[in-house]
Amino acid sequence: QSTINNMAQNKANITFAYSVNSKIEASGDVRVEGGGCINTTINAGGNVTIKGVFRGGEIQAGGNVILNEAGSEMGAKTFIKIESGRKIMIRKAYEGVRIQIGGRLASITESQNNVKAELDDMGTLVIYHTS
Repeated sequence: QSTINNMAQNKANITFAYSVNSKIEASGDVRVEGGGCINTTINAGGNVTIKGVFRGGEIQAGGNVILNEAGSEMGAKTFIKIESGRKIMIRKAYEGVRIQIGGRLASITESQNNVKAELDDMGTLVIYHTS
Protein backbone atom coordinates (compact mmCIF):
# COMPACT_ATOMS: atom_id res chain seq x y z
CA GLN A 1 0.00 0.00 0.00
CA SER A 2 2.82 2.45 0.81
CA THR A 3 4.31 1.85 -2.65
CA ILE A 4 1.00 2.79 -4.28
CA ASN A 5 0.73 5.92 -2.11
CA ASN A 6 4.29 6.96 -3.05
CA MET A 7 3.52 6.45 -6.74
CA ALA A 8 0.39 8.62 -6.46
CA GLN A 9 2.45 11.47 -4.98
CA ASN A 10 5.01 11.42 -7.81
CA LYS A 11 4.27 13.49 -10.90
CA ALA A 12 4.23 11.53 -14.14
CA ASN A 13 5.72 13.47 -17.06
CA ILE A 14 5.37 12.55 -20.73
CA THR A 15 7.55 13.51 -23.70
CA PHE A 16 6.79 12.63 -27.32
CA ALA A 17 7.46 13.86 -30.86
CA TYR A 18 3.96 14.40 -32.29
CA SER A 19 0.30 13.40 -32.00
CA VAL A 20 -2.73 13.36 -34.28
CA ASN A 21 -6.33 12.88 -33.08
CA SER A 22 -5.08 11.93 -29.63
CA LYS A 23 -5.82 12.43 -25.94
CA ILE A 24 -2.76 12.89 -23.70
CA GLU A 25 -2.96 12.94 -19.90
CA ALA A 26 -0.17 13.38 -17.36
CA SER A 27 -0.13 14.33 -13.69
CA GLY A 28 3.14 16.22 -14.37
CA ASP A 29 4.56 18.01 -17.43
CA VAL A 30 3.85 17.33 -21.12
CA ARG A 31 6.64 18.06 -23.62
CA VAL A 32 6.27 17.75 -27.39
CA GLU A 33 9.73 17.75 -28.95
CA GLY A 34 8.90 17.15 -32.63
CA GLY A 35 6.37 18.38 -35.17
CA GLY A 36 3.61 19.06 -32.68
CA CYS A 37 -0.05 18.18 -32.23
CA ILE A 38 -3.03 18.12 -34.55
CA ASN A 39 -6.58 17.75 -33.14
CA THR A 40 -5.22 16.69 -29.75
CA THR A 41 -6.49 17.10 -26.20
CA ILE A 42 -3.82 17.52 -23.52
CA ASN A 43 -4.54 17.45 -19.78
CA ALA A 44 -1.46 18.14 -17.66
CA GLY A 45 -1.03 18.71 -13.95
CA GLY A 46 2.15 20.68 -14.70
CA ASN A 47 3.57 22.65 -17.62
CA VAL A 48 2.93 22.04 -21.33
CA THR A 49 5.72 22.82 -23.81
CA ILE A 50 5.31 22.25 -27.56
CA LYS A 51 8.25 22.99 -29.87
CA GLY A 52 6.18 22.45 -33.03
CA VAL A 53 2.55 23.36 -33.76
CA PHE A 54 -0.66 22.93 -31.78
CA ARG A 55 -3.46 22.96 -34.37
CA GLY A 56 -6.95 22.12 -33.26
CA GLY A 57 -7.76 20.73 -29.85
CA GLU A 58 -7.52 21.73 -26.24
CA ILE A 59 -4.84 22.15 -23.61
CA GLN A 60 -5.67 22.21 -19.91
CA ALA A 61 -2.66 22.70 -17.66
CA GLY A 62 -1.98 23.24 -13.99
CA GLY A 63 1.27 25.02 -14.91
CA ASN A 64 2.45 27.33 -17.67
CA VAL A 65 1.92 26.69 -21.39
CA ILE A 66 4.70 27.48 -23.88
CA LEU A 67 3.89 26.93 -27.57
CA ASN A 68 5.79 27.59 -30.76
CA GLU A 69 2.62 27.95 -32.83
CA ALA A 70 -1.09 27.76 -31.93
CA GLY A 71 -4.07 27.51 -34.25
CA SER A 72 -3.95 27.71 -38.04
CA GLU A 73 -4.66 30.06 -40.93
CA MET A 74 -7.78 27.97 -41.62
CA GLY A 75 -9.11 28.60 -38.10
CA ALA A 76 -8.66 25.20 -36.46
CA LYS A 77 -10.52 25.39 -33.12
CA THR A 78 -7.78 25.73 -30.53
CA PHE A 79 -8.40 26.30 -26.81
CA ILE A 80 -5.79 26.78 -24.07
CA LYS A 81 -6.85 26.80 -20.40
CA ILE A 82 -4.65 27.32 -17.34
CA GLU A 83 -5.09 28.18 -13.68
CA SER A 84 -4.82 31.68 -12.21
CA GLY A 85 -1.25 32.70 -11.47
CA ARG A 86 0.12 30.87 -14.54
CA LYS A 87 1.17 32.18 -17.96
CA ILE A 88 0.64 31.29 -21.62
CA MET A 89 3.42 32.09 -24.08
CA ILE A 90 3.01 31.52 -27.84
CA ARG A 91 5.59 32.43 -30.48
CA LYS A 92 2.90 32.61 -33.24
CA ALA A 93 -0.83 32.59 -32.47
CA TYR A 94 -3.38 32.55 -35.26
CA GLU A 95 -6.75 34.31 -35.24
CA GLY A 96 -9.41 32.38 -33.35
CA VAL A 97 -7.20 30.80 -30.69
CA ARG A 98 -9.09 30.98 -27.39
CA ILE A 99 -7.27 31.48 -24.09
CA GLN A 100 -8.65 31.02 -20.58
CA ILE A 101 -6.78 31.85 -17.38
CA GLY A 102 -8.78 31.14 -14.24
CA GLY A 103 -12.30 32.37 -15.00
CA ARG A 104 -11.19 34.91 -17.64
CA LEU A 105 -11.57 34.11 -21.35
CA ALA A 106 -10.24 35.88 -24.46
CA SER A 107 -9.80 35.17 -28.17
CA ILE A 108 -6.94 36.11 -30.44
CA THR A 109 -8.57 38.42 -33.01
CA GLU A 110 -5.71 38.50 -35.53
CA SER A 111 -2.49 36.57 -36.05
CA GLN A 112 0.09 37.73 -33.52
CA ASN A 113 3.72 36.98 -32.71
CA ASN A 114 5.32 36.56 -29.29
CA VAL A 115 2.07 36.42 -27.34
CA LYS A 116 2.14 36.40 -23.55
CA ALA A 117 -1.10 36.07 -21.60
CA GLU A 118 -1.53 36.37 -17.85
CA LEU A 119 -3.79 37.87 -15.20
CA ASP A 120 -2.70 41.25 -13.86
CA ASP A 121 -2.90 42.29 -10.19
CA MET A 122 -6.58 43.17 -10.62
CA GLY A 123 -7.45 39.77 -12.10
CA THR A 124 -7.86 41.09 -15.65
CA LEU A 125 -6.66 38.87 -18.49
CA VAL A 126 -3.90 40.79 -20.27
CA ILE A 127 -2.44 39.75 -23.62
CA TYR A 128 0.87 41.26 -24.74
CA HIS A 129 2.32 40.75 -28.21
CA THR A 130 4.74 42.05 -30.78
CA SER A 131 4.03 42.02 -34.49
